[in-house]
Amino acid sequence: MDQLTADARAAYDARLNPRMWIGASCIGLAILAIVGTSMWFAQQVATQLDIVRTQSVPAALHAQLAINAFEQQRSAYQDGVMTGLTSSLDIAVINEGQVRKALSSIANGSAINPARQRQVITLLTLLTTIEATAPDACLAMAAPNPDAAAMEKVSSLSDQLDRFQDALKDLARDCRSDTQDLLLTVSEAGMRQRNVSIIVLVASLVAALFMLRQFRATLRTLAENARLQADIARSQIELQSILDHAPVALYTKNKEARTVLANRRFEHNYGLTSGYAHGRRSAEFMPAENAARQDALDLAVIATGQPHEAEETVTTPQGVHYYWTARYPLRNDHHEVTLVCVVSNDITLIKQAQLVLARSRDELELQVKARTAELEAAQRQIVSSAHQAGRAEVASAVLHNIGNVLTGIVINQESVGQRAVKSQVALLRPLADALAKQEDPHTWIATHPKGRQIPAFILKITDALEKERAIDITEHEQIASSLDHIRHVLNSQQEHAKGTRFVETVNLPTLLEDALSMRASSFNRHSITIERHLPKLSWGVERHKLLQILINLIGNAIDAMHESRQRILTLAVAQCDAHAVITITDTGVGFTAETQAKLFSFGFTTKPTGHGFGLHSCAVEAQSMGGTITATSEGPGLGACFTLSIPLLS
Repeated sequence: MDQLTADARAAYDARLNPRMWIGASCIGLAILAIVGTSMWFAQQVATQLDIVRTQSVPAALHAQLAINAFEQQRSAYQDGVMTGLTSSLDIAVINEGQVRKALSSIANGSAINPARQRQVITLLTLLTTIEATAPDACLAMAAPNPDAAAMEKVSSLSDQLDRFQDALKDLARDCRSDTQDLLLTVSEAGMRQRNVSIIVLVASLVAALFMLRQFRATLRTLAENARLQADIARSQIELQSILDHAPVALYTKNKEARTVLANRRFEHNYGLTSGYAHGRRSAEFMPAENAARQDALDLAVIATGQPHEAEETVTTPQGVHYYWTARYPLRNDHHEVTLVCVVSNDITLIKQAQLVLARSRDELELQVKARTAELEAAQRQIVSSAHQAGRAEVASAVLHNIGNVLTGIVINQESVGQRAVKSQVALLRPLADALAKQEDPHTWIATHPKGRQIPAFILKITDALEKERAIDITEHEQIASSLDHIRHVLNSQQEHAKGTRFVETVNLPTLLEDALSMRASSFNRHSITIERHLPKLSWGVERHKLLQILINLIGNAIDAMHESRQRILTLAVAQCDAHAVITITDTGVGFTAETQAKLFSFGFTTKPTGHGFGLHSCAVEAQSMGGTITATSEGPGLGACFTLSIPLLS
């Protein structure tokens, strides 16, 4: 650990000392720059003070002297104008010389403001003009009677004197202003020099603090580096412990194919002591064949930098083992591959389990084949049973439909038999016997009282027989229609098996009347009132399928009204889009919501003597025509309404 700390300190010194010297050098250069700047400011202050002392202040004094001399000059000119004495002009000339001398002193200053020099030149020019104008004005005013020209000269001289005086005052004011500006500049330069001195002092203190802080940081970093080195050493020990307890074999190898790191599982696989593999080649502790193969794979990963995963078979002291091995390249700070990390997971047990699983799978496939054969045989049996059940259901539906029609035929046959028993034809037999006993029937009919009644009797019985004949013809037609419908039911079932549809143009109200006529005797027997709402509507439908549905629905309605006091059957037809909607409403027993859900199920019935085929066959036939059939009821005893919707075909 001491050696690690010393190495860390040496590494830190080698890295940190250049930074410290560079920082100190930068601070020294900064201080030198600040000191040089301070000295430059001091020189500027001295220069400005010299200008104030030698140029600016004297210029202001000369300007004031010029003002004083000019005032005396002007006073002399005024006296000369007023008195006309030439002595006043002499005094003015003397003062003029003093003014010119003062202005010349201002103009000759080496550092004078160029603007001041221009002002002095302007004043000297104006002074020359005054010098030339003043004698003429004084002489003109000395005349006994000064004229207007004299007054004009005096006025011009007065203006020139005023202008000169104003310009001279401006010059004096500007000189004073220049002096004040120079003094202000000197003051500011002094302030800057003081500030620079303060900065130099502060910079020196900052530099000292910085060096102290760097020294403390150096000590702190050395301590931190020592702690980090200790942590690294501890982490290496912990990492080695983790690798030793990992459930996989792991090692790293360098470019010389020497082992750099190996965990305990890897060493255990080859019967090595702890640390034996470190720095050794694979051929030194494993079979040559295994070593050559592994070295080739390891060096290939280092050369290409690409990971590699594969299943390997390795011979170890414990026997042949199967491993799933992954090789990963390890790179340094320059992204160069320097090591390869190899992780091998022992999958020997998995391979053994796969072999067992393969044998089990083969056995299971044999069992599945045997079971499949049994299931196929059972399926064939089930299909055969389903075909038989389907044929039975079809047969039941056909028989039910035929039975509904046969019921009407039987009723018509009974009606014909009853009329035959009660027929008026039996009355003709006594008449025929009486005529047979007579030797001359014609004379007996003409002369005998009973014979004379025979024509009237024949006319009367003829009317009765005509009525019976009409009823028999009607019933015969109904029986023929029913038999024809039975034939079509059978034919339609045969055609249904062939997939053929027969579409006929049918007058729907007429078709409904045909269905009613097949149960006409039931209406008369049970005193059922029929209400019709049948507008004219002709369209293409499968006639006999629709007729069979109507017969079943009408028959169910008749049966539902056996125990009702009010027996009314209402039929209605309407067209909705491309569908015919037929409703059959009765005032029968009705049904509950639970019953409604099962009405069209095969085998379900609410009749004591029913079989549950009728409504189911109606639903099947409606569906085969592309239509629907529904049933509604407000409850038991409140009747029912069946609605059939079928598409109208062209």
